[in-house]
Amino acid sequence: VATGHFGNWEMFAQAQGFLGHPISLVYRRFKNPLVEAQIAAIRSRPGTRMLAKRSAARELLQRLRGGELVALPIDQHEPAGHGFPVPFFGRPASTTLGPARLAQLVQAPLQVAVMARVGRTNQHEIIVQEPIAPPPKRDKDPALLIEMMTKVNASYEDCIRRYPGQWLWMHR
Repeated sequence: VATGHFGNWEMFAQAQGFLGHPISLVYRRFKNPLVEAQIAAIRSRPGTRMLAKRSAARELLQRLRGGELVALPIDQHEPAGHGFPVPFFGRPASTTLGPARLAQLVQAPLQVAVMARVGRTNQHEIIVQEPIAPPPKRDKDPALLIEMMTKVNASYEDCIRRYPGQWLWMHR
């Protein structure tokens, strides 16, 4: 699942566990260990498994090969030398190819999914976009991964266009 800072993204992860589909979620650790411990405790209640961004690749592959659901944030600017220019709202955005590469390695489709608040109510809906097929496993051409992430970004853009007030991102 490709997701991002949309709606109540923390509730999205928890909802999956409460619905019987706990996920592994890639995240960046908080600098404050007390905040880290508190957030980890809240996130793990419904069975969400937290994978630290810097050490997640091998474990992600194991979980995906085991048929588990994995959520990866895609709306983060990658620093120079780590990202590739992929269109996002008509502009090149430094984007990770990681989700596309993982999908390619396990030959699993990638789907954009977010949780959106319904109007001004306390109700939410989980929006799951159409699956995006990975490139062939043996093809190492990075252009194919960029093409896949272009489709992923376009799918995420669709969610943002439908609910623009629910996308929270203030960085580059």
